[in-house]
Amino acid sequence: MGINVTINNQGEQPATFNVTTYANASVVNNVTNISLLNGGSTILTLMWNTTGWSYGNYTVSAYVWPVAGETNLSNNNFTGGWVVVAGIGDLTGGTPNPYDFVPDGKVQIVDVSIVSKFFGKKVPPAPSNCDVSGPTIGVPDGKVDITDVATVSKHFGQHYP
Repeated sequence: MGINVTINNQGEQPATFNVTTYANASVVNNVTNISLLNGGSTILTLMWNTTGWSYGNYTVSAYVWPVAGETNLSNNNFTGGWVVVAGIGDLTGGTPNPYDFVPDGKVQIVDVSIVSKFFGKKVPPAPSNCDVSGPTIGVPDGKVDITDVATVSKHFGQHYP
């Protein structure tokens, strides 16, 4: 999964930054020595390999470590949205509301149904959880198409620990 972090140098001098991304309180990535001119910005795309992570909901955040002489630390931390780590196709079932997208460890007909409901739609307005695949299997492509329906259907009946 890609995590995009935008960094701006709002200081009056060039600076070199270090960035740490987190899932809840666990470190996902550390990136060091990002140099920016004063007034410059960059977008980092950091990959999070969720293999081995427990299934569940994670809040993603990024922290830019202070540079020498920095006085405004209020904008060094950003907490983004949450991410669900689940088995392929396990989108719902953890709550009575399938639109909560809380996985329950099983790929059931409600999972296939919810992806099918948004067939042919772009993300958004379709929920990003329904975009489970694209031309590269497992990599979302911004639309809910037959690859997404087929991917969830292929895993129908599977149980995850």
